[in-house]
Amino acid sequence: VGSTFEARAAADRIRDEIDSLARNGRLAGTLVKYSFFSLDETSATYEVLVVRERAKWLSWGVVVLTLALGFAVWLSTSLYRARKRADEANVIKEEFITRYAMAARATNDAIWDWNLQTDQVSWHEGAYTLFGYSAQEVGPDMTWRSERIHPEDRDRVVQGLRYNLSRGEQKWSDQYRFLSANGSYAFVEDRGYVMHDASHRPVRMIGAMKDVTPRRN
Repeated sequence: VGSTFEARAAADRIRDEIDSLARNGRLAGTLVKYSFFSLDETSATYEVLVVRERAKWLSWGVVVLTLALGFAVWLSTSLYRARKRADEANVIKEEFITRYAMAARATNDAIWDWNLQTDQVSWHEGAYTLFGYSAQEVGPDMTWRSERIHPEDRDRVVQGLRYNLSRGEQKWSDQYRFLSANGSYAFVEDRGYVMHDASHRPVRMIGAMKDVTPRRN
């Protein structure tokens, strides 16, 4: 009856109940008390059920271990690829820094890098050779540069630069007189390129000052 399609649900419930008896240790006593099979046959049946229960849990354990091993392999592969991409990015970054430094040395311009968020300015060594300042004499912010613009040019240059930034322009250029370390003024041509973030806010400006005094004279 239990093998028929109509009684399948009842047979499943009976089998689940037998498995429950096997798990809590009551099956052996039940078989001994109510089964009309011999004791040896009853023990053999009980052992089969116990082995089947163990095999089921072993199968689940194998599945879990297989999934864990697969996840570990995937994680290891992902970490390896991420580390490889990071190494490649570092190589590209180092190459870019090297090319930037070589390009800066190949020109006589004073290259500057202005952080618009902190107002900090970093200068390339061209600023020292072009205007005669030492690294200790160059200030860390834009105020140092503004103070060395000729008083007659200062307001025009500073206001023009601020106006350019407020309009969201990417490029800026101007000509003015800049104070050298020896006290003389050099005519310079200053050009800058503005970098914006994802919200189109200006965050950084990189530029170069060229001494055009001979041409101006």
